[in-house]
Amino acid sequence: MYLRSKDTYQAMQGAFETYLRINGYSLRFAVRDQLLAKAFFDQTSNEIHQKLSRGQYIPVHWSVEGEPFCLSLWKRIKSVMEEVKLDDFKLICLFAATIAEVFHELEPSMCSARFQSLLSMQLIPLEEDRFCHSASVYEHRLLKFFPFFGPRHSYTQSLFNDTYYVPSSSVKQFAYFDEETYQIVRQAYVMAIDNARSQSILSAEDVSILESELKTLRDKHRLLMIFQSDKRTVQYLVKQIMDRAESNSRFYEAPNYVDDDSSGPFWFEDINIQSDYRWYSAFQMMNIEVISDYSFEDYQSRLAGNHKMNCNEEDAVLFGSMFISKLNDYGRDNEYELKNCEEAYITGKGEFGYVLTLPEAIEQAYIETLSELRNSVITQLRLLSRKEASHPIYDFIPS
Repeated sequence: MYLRSKDTYQAMQGAFETYLRINGYSLRFAVRDQLLAKAFFDQTSNEIHQKLSRGQYIPVHWSVEGEPFCLSLWKRIKSVMEEVKLDDFKLICLFAATIAEVFHELEPSMCSARFQSLLSMQLIPLEEDRFCHSASVYEHRLLKFFPFFGPRHSYTQSLFNDTYYVPSSSVKQFAYFDEETYQIVRQAYVMAIDNARSQSILSAEDVSILESELKTLRDKHRLLMIFQSDKRTVQYLVKQIMDRAESNSRFYEAPNYVDDDSSGPFWFEDINIQSDYRWYSAFQMMNIEVISDYSFEDYQSRLAGNHKMNCNEEDAVLFGSMFISKLNDYGRDNEYELKNCEEAYITGKGEFGYVLTLPEAIEQAYIETLSELRNSVITQLRLLSRKEASHPIYDFIPS
């Protein structure tokens, strides 16, 4: 769970204040702000606002308590909320309602869950309390999903990369919740999904007819959630692709027209792949690709793993193919513009064109691929749902 924007934090403040007011508590804004910041993030409200202003992501802070180790918010909540005389049941409801309001903004996997629920698609159900795996200790729970119960459909897939939910901001890959924290997270999940289902836009009959199309739409939407356009993800992918490209350029087959007795080196062996505008010609001469579409399986696995999200290989290869097509387009445009630049320099006529280094081309191709994928999701959603772009479901499509 990561807080990524001021809008999300304001929505949390609104849900927090509403529940307190309904239960007869009217606290000053500054007090509520401090309580919320400390309970969820273990920081002051000033620290929260400053970090959000700098574009930083703020993790929900999970304490690791007890034996076996379990994730907990409860001990800190009880301490922070000591002056607000709410009983344990109301405290659990307060913090569940606050998370539920923005669960889809804190966790990309929950954005996928709400998107599917708005389309009336069935999700793998939560285990009932009597099935909850607790290692024989009732106070330690997993928020577990049970694929063998509930309705089965050809499109149904796990939201997470396992059968249980672990927050993406957790420092542990596998962890129980303490009893009260489990109740908060479980109740928040149920509230978020029930809210989406109450606003669903397709009938059960529509879903049964459109199962294949809805699965494709869900998979494309999930790709958008994994390959996001935020600065951190873009920088990660540019670095990974550049590292792979530089590695590929060190090992290549000599062009078949080159004489075996040639002493070399050839011009393309000495260029700086990072900064030389002739990168496309160089890779063509070396008879290698900048990157393979199958490399995106690794990138998707890493990015999805950061969010504890489920993913599949076919989606990554699809995204990779779209990306490589656009990267090659930029490479060919470079060659055309470089030729025009050369002619303009020699003749003194014409204009110098706009060319891109390989890192710049990678970033532009990535952003353009995301844009094309997003437009595809919007178009398909409009065709299936017959809802205009003003409908709230479009808010769940990342920009």
